[in-house]
Amino acid sequence: DKLPLELQYLDDDKVIESDPDIRKMLLDALLQLCATKHGREILRNKNAYIILRELHKVEKDREVLLATENIVDILIKTEDEINLENYKNVEVPEELIEKFQKMDEEYLKE
Repeated sequence: DKLPLELQYLDDDKVIESDPDIRKMLLDALLQLCATKHGREILRNKNAYIILRELHKVEKDREVLLATENIVDILIKTEDEINLENYKNVEVPEELIEKFQKMDEEYLKE
């Protein structure tokens, strides 16, 4: 009921985008929206999580799965848990950046 009306009653001819690069770019755009509190609230209010959950069930491409999970990890947190207006203002230590990159690389190898 919170999903946009055009997504509630999709015709049978509607399919998931076939190109994984385009799916990844679309997810990257959603991740950019997750950077700000306002963007996160919009995505939550539009129930983006439900769509991402369904994508995750059928997705085979590891990069797309990782991008989906990164967004979900943000959206499932409350704003009290996040306690930031904008993720882009956070300074991440270099050693943590490297650690996260290695974690992503390992995930993509699985």
